[in-house]
Amino acid sequence: DETVMTDGQLTAPGLKNLTSLGNLITWQKLEYDFKFQAMEYETDIPCLVMSEGRSMLPSDMQIMIKPSQVEARPDLISKTFSEVGASLTVELLDRVRQYITSSRLLEYNLTEQVMKAVQDDFVSMRQAQQGMTVEDFHGLLVLGRLISLSNGRTSLDPLDWEEAKRMEKERKERAAALPARVGANMANGMPMNFNAGQ
Repeated sequence: DETVMTDGQLTAPGLKNLTSLGNLITWQKLEYDFKFQAMEYETDIPCLVMSEGRSMLPSDMQIMIKPSQVEARPDLISKTFSEVGASLTVELLDRVRQYITSSRLLEYNLTEQVMKAVQDDFVSMRQAQQGMTVEDFHGLLVLGRLISLSNGRTSLDPLDWEEAKRMEKERKERAAALPARVGANMANGMPMNFNAGQ
């Protein structure tokens, strides 16, 4: 939760912790220091970073939450989201966690026909949008999968694919408007070096 961070200088342990978080998010690896030897372990930990602007940490997706019924002023947005947080009971959070966990484990497949249609669409999108990358395509496939599963389907439906493209377009437009985090000199997506010795 970067929203509670204040401006200041990171100490060596803080920098090491930030590096560990970055490695966990990017590579899903976590280093344990047993004093006599450090060992790296693979993990499967979904990560969510909350920030009031661009995060200092790497991520696959940035989503700017924009309330539709509140003027986009920091004080009003903060008040609105604190009210939402107050209504998140332990029982509701447990149900949300169970839903997310079970969704990750559901069976899902792409038929040859759907895969061909999606690949053809990707080629068209690359020609129309010069900046479209393989990583963007992968993100769309993941989003399409999540939308399909949320709609109770085990395969990608054309309507789900179109919805994924619409949502990703809107997400990118919002992310482009994300302000830099106050006091941060590194933005998400930029090369970052957390080595304390440098």
